[in-house]
Amino acid sequence: RLAHQGRVWAVAFSPDGRLVATGSYDKTARVFEARTGREVARLAHQGRVWAVAFSPDGSLVATGSYDKTARVFEARTGRELARLALGEPVQHVDFASGGRFLRAVAGGRYLHITQDPIYVPDLIADACSKLDRNLTPEEWTTYLGAIPYRKTCEHLNPAITANQK
Repeated sequence: RLAHQGRVWAVAFSPDGRLVATGSYDKTARVFEARTGREVARLAHQGRVWAVAFSPDGSLVATGSYDKTARVFEARTGRELARLALGEPVQHVDFASGGRFLRAVAGGRYLHITQDPIYVPDLIADACSKLDRNLTPEEWTTYLGAIPYRKTCEHLNPAITANQK
């Protein structure tokens, strides 16, 4: 049983058929185990989610929303990895070139293809190379919600929290 609070607009199955992603008017996409219906991840947007797609290996879910963004999440954790602001509502998303690029159709007219690969280890390594610290637990909660805190960039020192100053 899929527990959205609004109409489901988009559905996609992972390549192995074990997961199903749904996009809804309730401003979320959700990932469920196909066999049990257990919710695995909830992917938040600021507008209706009109499109969902799995990467070829099933590890990523792309979403397209009325909030004018296409986003990429880890399928099993719901962690947001990339966001593409397109200026118009996004009606279609999919992965190209074996999952290395994200394609999105916005405003019903424009096809956008990311210039950089959407390969998770590359994204994390790139982000960590540009940071001087990890997020504080407070920042983590602000940006990632209920996902349990973890140190993303192992080589960086933990961030100093307001209580530690």
